[in-house]
Amino acid sequence: MEIRDIIESGDVEGEDMYGALGRTRSGRYVTVFFILKQGDKALVVSARDMSANERRRYEKR
Repeated sequence: MEIRDIIESGDVEGEDMYGALGRTRSGRYVTVFFILKQGDKALVVSARDMSANERRRYEKR
């Protein structure tokens, strides 16, 4: 997945949550929210298709 935009959406001691806008290899535009865990691992909390506004924002970058 190509990621163009990452937005920090929270802060918990040792586990920061982020949102990312990206496009899969098959061309699907998705928004993914994940927590960076210790040891360079990520836990995906939610993934969905981008909204029209998110897609416009993604395309501008």
